[in-house]
Amino acid sequence: RRGIDNGLVQRGDPYHVATLAGQTRTVALPSGDRIALNGNSSITLDHQNPRFAKLERGEAIFTIRHDPAAPFVVQVGDERIQDVGTVFNVVRDEDGVRVAVAEGSVLYNPQSEAVTLAAGESLRDPGGNGAIIRSGVDPTAVGSWSEGRLSYTATPLSLVAADLARAIGEKVTLDPVLENQRFTGTITLDTDRARLFADLAVLLNVRAEHGASGWKLVTRNRAGR
Repeated sequence: RRGIDNGLVQRGDPYHVATLAGQTRTVALPSGDRIALNGNSSITLDHQNPRFAKLERGEAIFTIRHDPAAPFVVQVGDERIQDVGTVFNVVRDEDGVRVAVAEGSVLYNPQSEAVTLAAGESLRDPGGNGAIIRSGVDPTAVGSWSEGRLSYTATPLSLVAADLARAIGEKVTLDPVLENQRFTGTITLDTDRARLFADLAVLLNVRAEHGASGWKLVTRNRAGR
């Protein structure tokens, strides 16, 4: 089922763009396309092929000018995403690949599954032999991290924690019992971290603790609390 990395970018004139945790950066390509990188992210681009990008890790939102003669392709590990004139967000981390579409549509792994996602649709691909999970998404929430907010619909808290860590530049962990709890709502990325996690604790009905290793969200009824 898996796609194949054909090494296309290595045969051209590659260059790398990366961000630190908590840092964002926007890259304008000669083709008129635009890529915004979230924190702790890395992407490989190609001077000889501005219609190709390889997301090495992290998260990016792609604003793509559609050209049927030269479709824009994003390589994510062994998987490929081909635009059909669109704005879409991609995450690559230890949980696999996530794709969400704000405008237009994309084709995920055109040489194998060929999953078409239109605006308001998303998928999560855990990799390996795991099945692709499709779901709906608010198109206005796609890539909302670039506007200082994180929006979710029935999303496991494990993924929310990973997104928070990438955005704020600090480790965010959970009590194991919270990992599969689902969250629907919007988190505003307040630059005052103590206030951010105090608000988040109320929103999720949990306790937020800060230590040398970062932030941890724990259940309110945990023993000793």
